[in-house]
Amino acid sequence: MSLTLDEFEEWFLAKTESELDSAKEDAYGLYEKLRAQTENLRSASSILLDESEESLKRETGGGKYRASRSAKRLARDIMGSLEGMSIPTSTSYNELKVLSNSLTGVISEIASARAEWENQTSPFFLLTMRRIRKEFDRLLELNKEMKEFVSKKYDKARRIEECVNMVGKIRELASEAEIIQRTERDAHQKVSETEKRIELTDKKLVDLEKTPVAIELQGIEEEGKKGNKALHSELEGLRRPLKKMAFLAKKGQLEMRPEATELLKRCEDGIDIHTIEDAGVKTFRILMETMKEALNSNRLSLKKDDRARVAKALNTILNERILEVELEKSQRDRERMANLLSSEEGNTYQKEKLDLKMEARKMEEKKKEELEELERIEKRLQERETEICVVKARIKENIFDLLGERIEIQ
Repeated sequence: MSLTLDEFEEWFLAKTESELDSAKEDAYGLYEKLRAQTENLRSASSILLDESEESLKRETGGGKYRASRSAKRLARDIMGSLEGMSIPTSTSYNELKVLSNSLTGVISEIASARAEWENQTSPFFLLTMRRIRKEFDRLLELNKEMKEFVSKKYDKARRIEECVNMVGKIRELASEAEIIQRTERDAHQKVSETEKRIELTDKKLVDLEKTPVAIELQGIEEEGKKGNKALHSELEGLRRPLKKMAFLAKKGQLEMRPEATELLKRCEDGIDIHTIEDAGVKTFRILMETMKEALNSNRLSLKKDDRARVAKALNTILNERILEVELEKSQRDRERMANLLSSEEGNTYQKEKLDLKMEARKMEEKKKEELEELERIEKRLQERETEICVVKARIKENIFDLLGERIEIQ
C-alpha cells in the first residue's frame, strides 16, 4: 500500500486511536493513584512534623527530646523529597519514563532518610510511624506497578507515539530540505551568472588580441621565438654538455669564473638567446670557452659523435657572427616592442588587457568559492534526504510489527 505522508497519518491514527486512548487512560489512572498515594504519605509526614514540634515545645532534654528532633528531621526530609516530584498533566512515553525515574529517585531519598532517622524516633510516635511505613510500602508497590506499565503495558502505545513523532520528523526534515533546495537553486544561479561573466571577459580578451596593436605585438613575439634556426640548433646541442659541466663544477672538478658559474646554473636545462642577452655576450663566451677547454682536456666526457657535434657547435658560436646577428635582431625586436607599447594605442592595449585579466582572475576565484558553497549545500540536502529515507524505513518496520501491514510512504 502506497500513501502520501498526509494519507498515511490519517490512516495510521484511525487504525491505532483506540489502542492509544486506552493506554493513555490507564496512564491517567496511574497518575491519580500516584497523586493520592504521595498525598497520603505527605499527610502522614505532616502529622509527624506537627507531633514532633509539639513535643519539642514540651521537652527540654532526654530521650523523648532526641526522638522528637529525629522525627522532625524525618518528616521534613520525606515532605521535601515528595515536593520535588511533579506529576504531569498530559501523557506520553517520555513523560511516563521521566515520572517513573523521578519516583524511583524520591523513594531512594525517603529510604535513606528513614535509615538515618527512623530508629531514633523509637519508642515514641508509634502510630504515626506505623502509618508512614504503611504509606511508603504502598508507594513502593505503586513504583513497581509504574515500572511494569512503562516497560511492558505501554510499549505498544510507545511505538505508536514513535510513529506519530517520526511523521513529524519527516515533515521537519522535508521543510528543511525544501529550504535547502531553494538555496541550492540560488547557488546554481550565482554560478551560472559568474560563468557568463567569465565567458564575456574571455571574449573581450579574444577581441582585444585581434586589434592592430595586438596583432603587431604578436608578430614581433613570433619572429623572436623563431630566431635563427641555425643558432637554436647549435644551442640545443649544448644541453647535455652543460649538465655535465654543472655536475663537474659541483664536484669541484672544473674551475670556472664566478660570472660563468652563475650563468651555468641558469643553463642546466638549456639555453636560449634571451638568457644570453640577459647574462651578456662576454659572460656567455667565457662559459663557451670553458666548455671548449674542458672538451679538449677530456674532462668533459662525451662519446665520439657527441664530441664532434659539440666541437662544431662551439666553433660556430665562437668564431662566426651568428650570435651577434641574432642578438642584434633580438635588440631591434625589443626596441620595436617597447616603442609600440609606449604609444597611446599600446598603453590602452596594456591597460585593457591587465584590467580584463584581473577581472577574469577575480571571476574564477568567485566561481571557485561559489562551487565550494554549492557542494556544501548539496551535501546538506543529501543528508536530509538520507535522513528522510531512514525515518520512512523505521516507520515501515514499526507498522509491520504493530499492524502486520506493509506500507510505502511517498
